[in-house]
Amino acid sequence: MMNLNISLHKHQSMTLVRNSLLLVLTGMLLAGCVKSNDDLSRFIQETKARQPVAIEPLPKDKTPERFVYIVDNLRDPFLNTSSVGPDIPVAANGDEVSDGPRPIPNRPPEILEAFELDSLDMVGTFLVEGVNYGLIEDPDGVILRVRVGNYIGRNHGRITAVSDSRVELVELMPDGPNKWEEVQSQIALDDG
Repeated sequence: MMNLNISLHKHQSMTLVRNSLLLVLTGMLLAGCVKSNDDLSRFIQETKARQPVAIEPLPKDKTPERFVYIVDNLRDPFLNTSSVGPDIPVAANGDEVSDGPRPIPNRPPEILEAFELDSLDMVGTFLVEGVNYGLIEDPDGVILRVRVGNYIGRNHGRITAVSDSRVELVELMPDGPNKWEEVQSQIALDDG
């Protein structure tokens, strides 16, 4: 029993010595970290002693120049002409000149008119209430349904027939100034 008391007493004194040593070292470290604030106080006094510098006022906002957009003989600024195809020829007074087939003016473009016809694939068909629909895949892999009357391709292609094996359409190709020619085209079902 006495042997146990001696070892406990020895352990307690070692812990006390270690804690005391740790306390002294911590105090020394903290004393070394404390700096005087003389340089900070000096900087504040020097900054307050300086004369204030005048700041230039902000420039006045310029009023933007107004522009009135007059629609006569100008293209629609909100219509992406690159996805519609060639511009429709017009005379100086704004009237269309061609007597033959021509694109419908101011018709909003359909989604598949943004792509060249040879970049589109037919991937299937389906029938709903007697209307035959074709399934067309665009270059991005998006599949859209089309039917007779829809427009497709960059040359004002109007779908004229949808069968199980192909989508038939009539494209309008420029044929000289102010003239258009109807060209029969098709997209066949991709068997791959």
